[in-house]
Amino acid sequence: MRNNFCRFLINHGFPLRVNWFILSLFFLLYPGDFHNYAGQNLREVSPSSSNNPVIEFTFVPPYGSSKNLTGRVRNINTKNFKVAVYIFVEDTGWWIKPRFTQALTTIQPDSTWSVDITTGGNDRFTTRIRAFLVHDGFKPPLADGLDLLPDSLNKIAAAIVDTKRNPRFIKFSGYQWWVKNDIKLTNPGNNFFSDHNENVWVDAEDNLHLKIIKRNENWYCSEVILKESLGYGRYSFEISTNLNEINENAVLGLFTWDDDANNKNHNEIDIEFSRWGNVKDSMNAQYVVQPSNIPGNIKRWRVSNTGSSSTHRINWASESINFLSFNNHREIEPYRSTINSWTYVGPNIPNRAKETIRINLWLFNSQPPAHEDEVEIVITDFKFSPIAPTIRVESKKDIITRYALMQNYPNPFNPITFIKYQIPELSFITIKVFDISGKEVRTLLSEVSPAGSYQIEFRAKELPSGIYFYHLEAGDFIETRKMVLLK
Repeated sequence: MRNNFCRFLINHGFPLRVNWFILSLFFLLYPGDFHNYAGQNLREVSPSSSNNPVIEFTFVPPYGSSKNLTGRVRNINTKNFKVAVYIFVEDTGWWIKPRFTQALTTIQPDSTWSVDITTGGNDRFTTRIRAFLVHDGFKPPLADGLDLLPDSLNKIAAAIVDTKRNPRFIKFSGYQWWVKNDIKLTNPGNNFFSDHNENVWVDAEDNLHLKIIKRNENWYCSEVILKESLGYGRYSFEISTNLNEINENAVLGLFTWDDDANNKNHNEIDIEFSRWGNVKDSMNAQYVVQPSNIPGNIKRWRVSNTGSSSTHRINWASESINFLSFNNHREIEPYRSTINSWTYVGPNIPNRAKETIRINLWLFNSQPPAHEDEVEIVITDFKFSPIAPTIRVESKKDIITRYALMQNYPNPFNPITFIKYQIPELSFITIKVFDISGKEVRTLLSEVSPAGSYQIEFRAKELPSGIYFYHLEAGDFIETRKMVLLK
């Protein structure tokens, strides 16, 4: 009788002062077992009781994901309780979620609850999550970077659940990358992703290995995600695998992605290599600016013979996106060994936001690799360099028939000047700046451009006053001009 009465009070959410008043009268009438309940703050009747209030997680989003945290409760009247959720982000502390103005999460009649724990800038990288089952009307502490959560939460909560996310990081090409790990089937391709050392590792020569392997009857794919967002610039990937021989059910992706940009196609720009499950498909590579279903946003092409080494670039600017693939890893005259290239100037160029670079190796439609063969890709280097914005200038002439490099304007300048040039055909362009001693101080441009007239900006804020030379190479055309920085 005593046990059932106490559970009735707890599970039906009577206010605490009412509970204590009723319990005090109850134990005066039925003494003897009061010690079983004293000091529990009505959190639980006993550790082993199956009727205690319970809160649990049903889905914890993987590290780096922006999916909602979900859970459920048991043994309570859902109308009388709510959930207070806190996350811990390294270097910033504990934060209440989803926000200060919505500090408590409602429990649905079916005992489930869901909360967005990624309403802040770095919330996707939380390493610990804690949820408290509390009475409706309770005002939880509004944590905004606390080192420790108040002990009052532990005392007042009817139940608590806690979990840790321990992501694996690797260092590759001087950058920190975290390794995707998802034990549930997920995108891309409805696959499992593993952070196991057999799937992702960096060898002694700083080569990144991504592998699709079979373990415990399941195929596990691999993905690494750059920890920082780099924005506009040139992204370069050096591959030491013959991409013409990649398994027809496997996909290698080199791309940008922003979890928070759902309504902007996740700011996704792709270079992908795959036959998409069709061994006879000769088009085994593509450049894409999402959404890919819009005409003009995708270029499919064939990787015929890259040998064991190739380089692939995304030059992303506000006005255009330039893709370039060439054999080998040398940057000397890469246009002469170009495999393919494409310049996109359509309406879906993403603005920079919180996107990060990702490299993944996955299975198309979760189909096992052909012949049950494990798949491995080796990336020998990743490079990034911010590039000056290039603007295509409308020419009043009907046809551009020659290469030309114009004098910069203004000249002398401090600290910004503009350089105009024109090219009559698709060409690999480099524009470099040298000081008076002949030392290179800046690469302004290194990409394939279609015929046209262009203007590029040069900022010299950090350079000293003096004479400088800007040097253009395009095919067999070479020209150098002088400019003066005067501070």
